[in-house]
Amino acid sequence: MIEPIARDIGREVLYTGTRGRDRTVKVGVITSFDLHCVYVRYGQHTTSEGNRRQDLEWVKTRPN
Repeated sequence: MIEPIARDIGREVLYTGTRGRDRTVKVGVITSFDLHCVYVRYGQHTTSEGNRRQDLEWVKTRPN
């Protein structure tokens, strides 16, 4: 689970949710967030998907 802050926009995350049948792990970039969702753009998509915080993990350490 992640708890993003403003400077995390643009940071990579892993989607680890298990709702889908294939339980795919996807890498994406945070584009925004609110109280309910973290919005992540995956791959070459032009729009972001809303995700639950508990379905996301950080890919790497926070940039300075």
